[in-house]
Amino acid sequence: MSCSNMKPAQTLKFLVCTLGAFLLLGPGLFAGERARPGDLRRAVVITSDTGADMDDEWTIAQAVLAPELDVRGIITTHAPSLAAPAAGTAARHARTVLQNIPMRTRPPVFAGASVPLKSKTASWTNSGVTFLLEQSRGFTASNRLAVLALGAATDIASALLVDPSCADRIEIIAMAFN
Repeated sequence: MSCSNMKPAQTLKFLVCTLGAFLLLGPGLFAGERARPGDLRRAVVITSDTGADMDDEWTIAQAVLAPELDVRGIITTHAPSLAAPAAGTAARHARTVLQNIPMRTRPPVFAGASVPLKSKTASWTNSGVTFLLEQSRGFTASNRLAVLALGAATDIASALLVDPSCADRIEIIAMAFN
């Protein structure tokens, strides 16, 4: 979806979400622990249903261009409006966004869960969950990996089910509506 195709309600939702994210969440994102000793950037993993609405595409672009952030990777997830398999569709959208941004290195994109969890105790296993767990292992309760959830938190929930100690190594920043 492009900005010109957005309905007025979607445009308003996008603007409110974006403004709110920068005003309310921005200080928390930028004032947190650093990626590595001496590094001035905050380590971030993004989970996103890119392609469902334009706001995720804008957020990904802003995050990878922000000198304050070290975007380690993007894990894509499901949304009702994405073609099946949803996470694969979202991954293609995320890669398209990254390909259109002039940067030396691009963060990797991993397709996560294409559907919600079946129950509160059954996790999904996919490359996104594996990546999140691997990335979190270098962090501690006093130096957490920021996980920016722009869509369904299915892969975050799966990571916590697979390794509950992950909760002590990540900080979840959710920008969602439902």
